Amino acid sequence: MGTLASTLITRTLDNLSRAGAGTTRSGTTLSATAITWLNKVMRDMSRKHDFKELQKRYTSATVANQKVYSFPAAYKIIIEMRLIDGFSSRKLKRLLPQYFASVIPYPENHTTGLPAWYIPWGHYFDLFKIPDDAYQLQLKTVDWPTVITASTGITTYDSNKDDIIVNGMTAEGFDYLQMYEDGALWRVKFKSELKEAIDLDESAPDYEPVGRGFEASGSGIYVGEYWNEPFTWRSM
Repeated sequence: MGTLASTLITRTLDNLSRAGAGTTRSGTTLSATAITWLNKVMRDMSRKHDFKELQKRYTSATVANQKVYSFPAAYKIIIEMRLIDGFSSRKLKRLLPQYFASVIPYPENHTTGLPAWYIPWGHYFDLFKIPDDAYQLQLKTVDWPTVITASTGITTYDSNKDDIIVNGMTAEGFDYLQMYEDGALWRVKFKSELKEAIDLDESAPDYEPVGRGFEASGSGIYVGEYWNEPFTWRSM
């Protein structure tokens, strides 16, 4: 569970030996400015590693004859997308837009059916085939941290990462005050503890990988009625 932003701000200002009521040149209090530091540090941590707090699940549904859908607003990475339809359920495969357009320039010219592919474009994605009915979509994503807008906000990261966040905020605070030597010292602490957290998050003691054999060949020659399912192929 996350931590109240005001708690992290107070710890940061104590490290800076500054009062929260102190103001910047623009008249903004340091407490309010520290919210900017908090958001920056969480965003920096997210860019460095996909911690479990950022791993989310979403459920939505297709609409018959609708091609375009939107990704979740806060998503950073799509891990997988599944289409649920009983025994016909499948993991949708991702295609690059350029490749898809070169093979299927006008999807609406094809019959609707059960989608097998999704094609991302910005904050949206196309499905192909275009759905012929309402199907449940299940997404696994890595999201960006929730942006804190007030000291009453709750951080995305669990409280066991509070020390990392405070160290990063303190480094940002000293840089803001143009005390760069102090900022550099706190940034070293931030990076060191962030690395420890990443190493811990990546550990998987119960994971036992099993080797799989390789195919003898993979020429990727299209067979069958490729005009109905143009991405269906087998090795010859």
